[in-house]
Amino acid sequence: MDLELILLIIEISLTFVLTLFILVIMLRQPLTPNLRIRFKNGKKLIRCKRGKDVTISFYIENTGALFAKPAAIGVTGWVNFPSGFKPKEIRSLASQNRNVGVSGVYKDEGMSFLKFPRSHHLFYKERWHFDIDIEIPRERKTYPIFIPLYHERGNCDTKVLKVEVV
Repeated sequence: MDLELILLIIEISLTFVLTLFILVIMLRQPLTPNLRIRFKNGKKLIRCKRGKDVTISFYIENTGALFAKPAAIGVTGWVNFPSGFKPKEIRSLASQNRNVGVSGVYKDEGMSFLKFPRSHHLFYKERWHFDIDIEIPRERKTYPIFIPLYHERGNCDTKVLKVEVV
């Protein structure tokens, strides 16, 4: 056999294998939105002084996936605080309207929650900003804040942000 023919066969084989590999990766990409939550500074942890009333700002962003960038339609959720926190109000600013959410306490678990003011549509790279007025506990500790997110197509997992009380 000719050397050029052998190299051509190897090149075609490698191209086929690489194409097949890329196709498998593309098919495994989820067709659900990939939502990410961060505090205003872009981190997942903030530090707050104990016993103070503060306003915590965070955002939800639709980061998409490698090949798929689906929109998150009707995103809603709750911000769940451990005992010791005293949430007062959650706000989102959309256009000129100020929307305020609902608050409550889970009696069984001693956790308090704030429900998002309304549902929202998030397209690729779009952010939805929130402000939360809250009283920080007096105990020095790092507290997790659990934020389960839902959208029209189902569950987007529970995201966790942390507040370090200093």
